[in-house]
Amino acid sequence: MEGTMKQAWLNNVGEGNWEIREVPIPTPGPGQALIKIHAGSICKQTDSNTVRGYHPPHDHQCWGMLPHHMRMLYHNTPESPDPLADIYPKKYLQYDWEPFPSRMGHEMAGEIVEIGGYLGQHPYGEYTTDDGSKRVTENNLISDNNPFEVGDRVTGSPIFGGFAEYVVADFSAIFKIPEGISYETATLAEPVMCVYPHVSQTVQFRDRVVVLGVGALGFASMCIAKGMGAKQIVAVDLDDAKLEFAKAHGADVVINPNTVDNVADAIWEATDGEG
Repeated sequence: MEGTMKQAWLNNVGEGNWEIREVPIPTPGPGQALIKIHAGSICKQTDSNTVRGYHPPHDHQCWGMLPHHMRMLYHNTPESPDPLADIYPKKYLQYDWEPFPSRMGHEMAGEIVEIGGYLGQHPYGEYTTDDGSKRVTENNLISDNNPFEVGDRVTGSPIFGGFAEYVVADFSAIFKIPEGISYETATLAEPVMCVYPHVSQTVQFRDRVVVLGVGALGFASMCIAKGMGAKQIVAVDLDDAKLEFAKAHGADVVINPNTVDNVADAIWEATDGEG
């Protein structure tokens, strides 16, 4: 697809360093799809902390930059000391890449508008299809089979540069959105998959489960545990609004540490002494 698109970039630490750039629409290569973005969500852990200088941009994180690299670059001066400076091992503080400017956004959902690339080469420039007909390939190349087609609604991770009108993603990074799921809801697939492996490997049928903090990932963990057959969910949070939301969506007991003398005792009591 020819033309240009708008894409959000962060040029440096700080809220005032966003820039909307007009850039070429990317071209998908072999094993990739071009996706027209319909919705994107903001990751509190990565996106908001990247702006504050406490977490690397998502693509840098995936290619080796860790949160303590970012902290030491921007929060290890007398004017801006990092309270965790003594926690991180000093030998891991070297990082050679400048993280900015960076594309932003990795929780997205959209529609495939182009399938990219040719993946194989046929020695004779033609091949026989399943119905017996012959097909001559352009430039002696044949396209590889893939599970997607133009028009599919998809989401996934890792998606780099999702705060844009279009983005290219590998087939291995995306999956189809089930019918009845909105684009907005589908953007949450990435954070859900951050916690699903841990919950699914830990929680067993009829377990009692305590969730400490029911933010986005805590809430997702609670729902997954409930779906796996946990017999009791205890949600703990300092925010009453979050506790009310958790209670309305499956939590059996909610505890605000500000209203009890001891959280551990309150959990023990709520779980009939099982903990």
